[in-house]
Amino acid sequence: MKQILILLAIVCTNTAYGQLSYGVLGGVNASQIRILSLPANMNASEVDLTASAGWHAGVFGRLQMLLVYIQPELMYTNIDHHMTYIDGNNELISSDVLIRRVDLPIQVGIIFGTGTLFVAPVWSAPIHSLQDIALVRPNQGTWAGQVGIGFKLSKLQLDLRYESSLTPFADELNLPGNITVPMDSRMGQLLFTAGVALN
Repeated sequence: MKQILILLAIVCTNTAYGQLSYGVLGGVNASQIRILSLPANMNASEVDLTASAGWHAGVFGRLQMLLVYIQPELMYTNIDHHMTYIDGNNELISSDVLIRRVDLPIQVGIIFGTGTLFVAPVWSAPIHSLQDIALVRPNQGTWAGQVGIGFKLSKLQLDLRYESSLTPFADELNLPGNITVPMDSRMGQLLFTAGVALN
């Protein structure tokens, strides 16, 4: 966690060679988890994994140099899925799949008029609550990549980005009834984000 704060501090203090801004951001996200296989007592046609709209919020620092910028972000991300399935006793079971993460995207982009194009490596670590952010360590995280397009007008910035995991954050899903389902947790995620500069 200390390394994340140091990176944000470097961007927020290095104004000698560019234009600095910092602020808050938030938005909505939709994601998809793929199930690889099912236990013998579960039929694929009887399993429904539905993504619900999640949300994210955090802070950013942005250093712009001519038509290029770098923007590290620190975000708390909430991802929700709802799963229904018929277990070995022929009973319909409903279960919520909740994922909480701390994310560190580092956007590198180009500016054309009021628009932007960017890519970003993303480091993520699972947490149980906001209080756990201070306990996160670098070796707990996984990596993903983002690509997106944005719009900036004065202090307001909007962007739409697609994220694809490069490494899985889990290889199985534990469900009620002592059921373990193998899964591919390299999820795809679509995010809409709005940010406001505070300076």
